[in-house]
Amino acid sequence: MTSLEAGLFPVSLSLSISPEAAYAGAALTLKAVAECPEDYDLSGDQISFRDAAGREIGSAPLAALEGNDFGAEITLIAPTELGEYGYSAVLTPVEGDGVAHAGARA
Repeated sequence: MTSLEAGLFPVSLSLSISPEAAYAGAALTLKAVAECPEDYDLSGDQISFRDAAGREIGSAPLAALEGNDFGAEITLIAPTELGEYGYSAVLTPVEGDGVAHAGARA
């Protein structure tokens, strides 16, 4: 079955970093929140957390939050060199059991 036959659900993804400004070597929490249509369950789908170069620095499964939201988070240590750093979260497209969801990046 192709995604067109399955019905492709759109997914929106957001990423937050806490704290937004951290000391070198301090703990940082990256949290991704995915929102999708109410009839689709994203629980267990993996979020890949990546650095500015696109390298995976961790992953975590999505868990149900309130409403149609699903969340995943990881904790990591901030780089020891001072500077600005970027992070992203990626949800890979999935297809199966007659339904599919689009990929998303934040």
